[in-house]
Amino acid sequence: MPETNEPEQIPDPTPEQREALKNLVRGIVLAQGNIFIKELLRQKKDIKIGATKADFERNMLAAIDEGKLRQSDVDAWLDEVEGWGNQYVYLYKVPVDLSKDPRLSDASALEKMLNKAGLGHLWNKQTSFEFPDALQLTGISFDGSSIRFVWHQGLSSWVKDESKDSLCPAREIDGDWYEFRAYRRRAERSVMRFELSSTLKLAAVFIEPPWGESEHQKLLEQVANAVAPLLRFDMLTKYPIASSIKKLDYAGMSGASLAKQVKTQDARLSHGATWVEFATTSKVGDYKSDLTIKGIRAAATSSLPLTGARGTFYFQPQSPKGLQRLVKFQLYGRNRRIRLLAQMTAPEVWQVLNLL
Repeated sequence: MPETNEPEQIPDPTPEQREALKNLVRGIVLAQGNIFIKELLRQKKDIKIGATKADFERNMLAAIDEGKLRQSDVDAWLDEVEGWGNQYVYLYKVPVDLSKDPRLSDASALEKMLNKAGLGHLWNKQTSFEFPDALQLTGISFDGSSIRFVWHQGLSSWVKDESKDSLCPAREIDGDWYEFRAYRRRAERSVMRFELSSTLKLAAVFIEPPWGESEHQKLLEQVANAVAPLLRFDMLTKYPIASSIKKLDYAGMSGASLAKQVKTQDARLSHGATWVEFATTSKVGDYKSDLTIKGIRAAATSSLPLTGARGTFYFQPQSPKGLQRLVKFQLYGRNRRIRLLAQMTAPEVWQVLNLL
């Protein structure tokens, strides 16, 4: 049969698939920052962008109806932006022996191990449309270098809808007049991830707020149980965040190239039961811009037996999409926790983690 160069015809989605995609888009538009939504719409040049979240939602829903925005478009976008940034991260070192385990870089071997554990139905599953009431493992994938487990949980909020206020006329109840306002229930969802990169010899668990030490411990145990068919979680070593605090902060004293990339808003260094803290009230400044304070900090050289207790830093990741901006993150030495305080893309998050 002769070969043809005609593009593959993608079947139109069913009404049910189209409605499920609309529900997913409604939830994601609410959670995502405007610059990230605009990036998706710019990629599809025949879709209007708009200026507000209401515009984005309206234009995206219309594009789904018109066949201009499909599941594959949203999948690729969500893979990069959903649940990245504005989260807590626990970073781990992957031992050399584990990183060289051939099974962890072989898609067919990974699939066999997951099938054996009864998780084969989640292997390379398309982006989940689900908004489960409890945190639920919804997908496991491998891109040739990284293994990823993804969990979702449905949330909800009420959004003001002034266009429907007229449906709620004022009325008298027990002698008092009441005026009613319309709100629309809107579905959102939170994301948890585990990702292991044999190439980087790093693994990380990504958890969305809120913070609670015992709650996070339970989630980490949940992750450990889920990945058990592929690896023993206790083989991973928690990254020494205390050392990273000290090194990132001191980079600005030594004139290292890293100093041009990272600003320290505050840093707390401890020794035993005592501590000293350097900080600036500037929202995006570096406390070392004050030469007097910088001189005091220089006295606490990197050779002193100080431990990094806590630090807040700004970093400008390199973005091929032009999203040049400072992102804020915090490091906590005691429980080896990272807090990303800006919405980011997946590559930007890994740039921050590679700093450490």
